[in-house]
Order: sequence, then C-alpha cells, then structure tokens
Amino acid sequence: MGNIVVPRSRFASKRLLIMEFVDGTPLSRFGDSKNAGAGESTSSVFNQQQPVKLNRVTRKAAKIMLEKLARAWGHMIFSEGLFNADPHPGNILLMRGQKVGLLDWGQTKSVQTNLRHQLAKIIH
Repeated sequence: MGNIVVPRSRFASKRLLIMEFVDGTPLSRFGDSKNAGAGESTSSVFNQQQPVKLNRVTRKAAKIMLEKLARAWGHMIFSEGLFNADPHPGNILLMRGQKVGLLDWGQTKSVQTNLRHQLAKIIH
C-alpha cells in the first residue's frame, strides 16, 4: 500500500490488541479551534521531514490524503478481502514523508470473494 503505514501487532487476544507505536498527527487534531494558529502552514505537508504539527489541512494536502486512503481501502477490500472497520479521524495519522498511518485494527471486517466481484462490477 505504498505510503500507508499499518502498525504491527505485538500482542492479540479476544479482549486486547497491542500494536506498535506509530508517530504522526491524528486527523482529529486538524481544524481544532482550541489549537487554531498554534501549528504551521500545510502548503508542503507531505514533504516535511520534521514531525507534523498542523491544525488545518490545505485542499491539496487533503486531496492527496483522500486519494491515498481511497487506494488503501480499495486494496484492503478488493485485494486482501479484509479492511479496517473503524476509519475515523482519530485513527488516521498524517506522518512524515508523505505517509498516512492507519491505527486501531481491533475492528476489521472481511469481504467474501463473490461480494468483492459484485462490488467490482458496480464500480467498473
């Protein structure tokens, strides 16, 4: 999935999932009015090599992120048959080097092959 980062599982049981730490800024922090003005410009969001500390996402950066996320979910559903079923802004990180992190894999869903074929026909 290219620039999509998925943390590795360190421990898993029926009631607990522990995954490795992934450094980034959750999308839930963007546009937070409490932090308005505290961050830096997002004009070169994905080219930063320093930790990302932002409060707003430019249209260009948002488009890039959404394209990466759409490709990632397409890959998960159509190629793997399994996807992260909890994609909210707190579980999506903007990371250094044009990467996006996907957190909290405690909720996943599988898609059977026949349904994947039907979905592909609808999209195509």
